[in-house]
Amino acid sequence: MTFSYLDTEKCVDYTENQYFVESLGQDTFLITTEHGAWVVLNREQYKLLRLNRLHEDSGLFQELERKGVIVTKRNVDNIINLYRLRRDFLFMGVNLHIIAVTSKCNHRCIYCFTGSRKNRGDMDGDTAKDVVDFIFQSPNPAINIEISGGEPLMNFDVVRFIIEYSEKLNKKCGKNLSFSVATNLSRMDEDILEYLMDKKVSISTSLDGPKRVHDKNRKYLGGSSSYEETVYWIDVIKRDHQYPLIGALPVITRYSLAHGGEIVDEYVKHDLGCLRLKYICPTGDAQKRWDRIGYTSEEYLVLWKNVLEYILELNFSGIEFNEGLTTLALKKILWTRDPNYVDLSMPCGAGIRQIAYDEGGNIYTCDEARPYDIFRLGNVGRDGYMETTTSRIVASIVGISSGYPLICDFCVWKPYCGVCCVISYAQQGNIIPKLPLDFRCRIHKGIFEYVFKKLLSSPEWRKIFMKWVNIPMF
Repeated sequence: MTFSYLDTEKCVDYTENQYFVESLGQDTFLITTEHGAWVVLNREQYKLLRLNRLHEDSGLFQELERKGVIVTKRNVDNIINLYRLRRDFLFMGVNLHIIAVTSKCNHRCIYCFTGSRKNRGDMDGDTAKDVVDFIFQSPNPAINIEISGGEPLMNFDVVRFIIEYSEKLNKKCGKNLSFSVATNLSRMDEDILEYLMDKKVSISTSLDGPKRVHDKNRKYLGGSSSYEETVYWIDVIKRDHQYPLIGALPVITRYSLAHGGEIVDEYVKHDLGCLRLKYICPTGDAQKRWDRIGYTSEEYLVLWKNVLEYILELNFSGIEFNEGLTTLALKKILWTRDPNYVDLSMPCGAGIRQIAYDEGGNIYTCDEARPYDIFRLGNVGRDGYMETTTSRIVASIVGISSGYPLICDFCVWKPYCGVCCVISYAQQGNIIPKLPLDFRCRIHKGIFEYVFKKLLSSPEWRKIFMKWVNIPMF
């Protein structure tokens, strides 16, 4: 329906854009749009919008027109462009390629989603070559190859081959090529480290907190401590070599919930400038042990809020540190373009921004999907990039994760959030999320609401948050 507004004696026709609304308090309403814009209204302003009486407040009309909450001939092109910018990943091709070069691992992490200790084997050179050839069929001008496992350094010859063969192919392609390796650091040595630093490979690891928490979650296969080896190499890489491309994250289990401040202190102690409180994916071994190591979304949010408050206190005292999920939420809220975090978008990045490959060259929609055959797209030895990424499976994931058949369609956080078909399948046996709202959904709703309230609460908080959005995350 079209309405009219008299602007400087000129009649301006307008219509409401699709918008979502959430009360943030007794007299505060948050309005968001599909293209990511947002505005906070008081009760009277929201009433004028809802009852199509914007002609009573010219300033409100102009603000809503500027944000794209209402559509006029003057702003329609801008709205289209903003929407295009937030969804341009749909037309770019896959840029994140996660290669599991081995299923072997010398750790027995209690939340492992791959069950890697089954030791199915290593990727061989021929398969690695086929994987890299497949990757370079992507039209995306940027290619990020993340090498994982199992423990990838247990098959370092293939890690080296993937890096060097990719560089060889890229001399012809000229893509923006980058590498990262996800390692528990147990097989690190000075020669490997020198090679990774020479190739500018980002190194990511897991440090679950102080020794008693880390070792509760992440032990060697024989049951011995893995903490000392982990922090030794973090310190060598970060302090001795001053290599900036290293980061860590703690995976949160039930054993972590009472130790939020200590986890932060551990990261500060080892000069790690940020952490991301990674909640457990209830898949694989974590799903089997959920009664022992799991928690409710409400319990996780209590930890996350306490950690965020503690980190903000550190910032106020002059210590630069940030929390990754908070930083991600801020980028989703404040940036015009999507920050390209493949696990939190609509549609999700599975098969269109991220693809994973196991040691046998099997192709999966994403890393977390590797334990489930339903998400297998093919094999690099027989299937091409185009047929794989335009397959019925990928199309189904895109459709389901776009949010339109779900309760997400009416959620104020929809422009910034996303669903995960893999977690839905693991928890509910169906790739379509069912009601009531699941564990992951409640966590994200709680994070976005809290971050918005903090953004609006004081200039001091906003100053810190605005600084965070320019800090790289691991």
